[in-house]
Amino acid sequence: MTMAQELGEFQRKFNKELKTGLLSMLSLLAVDSDPEPSYGYRIIKDLEMASGGGFTFPEGTVYPILSSLTEMGYLKADWGAPTEGPRRKYYKITKEGKAALAMCLEEWNGASRTVTVIIGKLEKGIDRKAKRGDA
Repeated sequence: MTMAQELGEFQRKFNKELKTGLLSMLSLLAVDSDPEPSYGYRIIKDLEMASGGGFTFPEGTVYPILSSLTEMGYLKADWGAPTEGPRRKYYKITKEGKAALAMCLEEWNGASRTVTVIIGKLEKGIDRKAKRGDA
């Protein structure tokens, strides 16, 4: 494997881990932000639109997360009567889901601020001797 291929594989793995870790929070937020119950495909499209094209969300990743959030009681799912097209499962956030979302957003905001500080300091270089007490 060439260095470019290894780097590409690392990038794919990093992006997958990053998105998978955030997708539960983003899915809860997408459902919560929609005043009407929302179905999976629309949730995916809302997420992609909100990302400005920066992320894609494969159905094979999103649907299992929606199922998991439903099993945990954070989303309520009901099969809607089709007015047109295929039968769809509609999701609505529960009271427990709103609490989980609030916790996720608080954790994300704190973590993202901290990661930004760490990146900034490490990119500039830190005075390691001063921090360790080495003289």
